[in-house]
Amino acid sequence: MIGRMERAYARLAFECAESLQEKYPELDAEAKWIAGGVALFAGAQSPLTQAHGMGFDGEVLHEHIEELEDFYESRECSTVLDICEAADESIFQVLHERGYRIADTKHVLSRSLEDLDELEEPEVEDLTILVGPGPEWGDVVAEGFYPDIELPLYLRAIFHTYLDIESSVCFLAFIGDEPAGGGALGVYEEIGMMYSASVLPEFRGRGIQKALLHARMEYARAAGCEYAMVFTAPHSTSEANVIKIGYERAYEKYKMVAPR
Repeated sequence: MIGRMERAYARLAFECAESLQEKYPELDAEAKWIAGGVALFAGAQSPLTQAHGMGFDGEVLHEHIEELEDFYESRECSTVLDICEAADESIFQVLHERGYRIADTKHVLSRSLEDLDELEEPEVEDLTILVGPGPEWGDVVAEGFYPDIELPLYLRAIFHTYLDIESSVCFLAFIGDEPAGGGALGVYEEIGMMYSASVLPEFRGRGIQKALLHARMEYARAAGCEYAMVFTAPHSTSEANVIKIGYERAYEKYKMVAPR
C-alpha cells in the first residue's frame, strides 16, 4: 500500500513537469525517473524542485544519487529528496555516506473510503463547492497560502499548473458569490490524493476546509478510489483534524538535502 501511495506521489510530480513545460516554458521544467522515483525541476527556487518516490524499485546505489545530483547541479540548484521511511534501506545508507541531512519531516495519513457514508456531512452556511473550476482556482488557492503578497512566477505557477494535470480535479468553494477557498484531488488507480487546499483568511474558521476535504473524498470514491491520503505537518492542527474523521498515520517522509 505504501509503495502505491509513493508511486502516486511521484506520478503527480512527473505530471507537474509536463504541465509546466507547456504552460510556463520560461521555467525550463523537467522531470526524470531515477531509481523508481521522479526528479522534478520546476525552477531553482520552487518548493516543487526535489526528488519524489525513490527507493521502491530495488536497491538504490551511489550511481543513482550521482545521476540525481548531476540532474540538479546542471540546473544550478541543490539536490533535495523527499524520502519515505519505508523506502529501501539502501537509499538511507547511500545518503548517509554522502553526507545528506534531514531538513524537515511530514506525515502521510490515509483512510478507507468504504465507510464514508458514516461521516457527518459538514454544514457550512451559504457554501457551494464547484468541481472543475476555471483559472480563478489558482489565484484563490495561492492567496489562501500566501495572503497579501505578490507571488513570483515560480510560486504562482504551482497552483495554476494543477488545473492542467489530467489525473487531478480542482474544487473551488464559494460562500454566497464569493470565492472562499479550494483544493485539489489526484486520482491514481485506487488512491485519492488530497493536496493544495487553502481557505482565504476572511473565511477561515467556518468549516470550509473540512467541507472541501469531504467533497474530494466523495468524488474520489465515485471515481473508484478505495483510499484517501493527505499530507500534514507532524502534530499540527491539520493532522489532528483529519484524525478526528478517521485518518491514520501511514508513514513519515523526510526532506533530505545535500551537504553544502
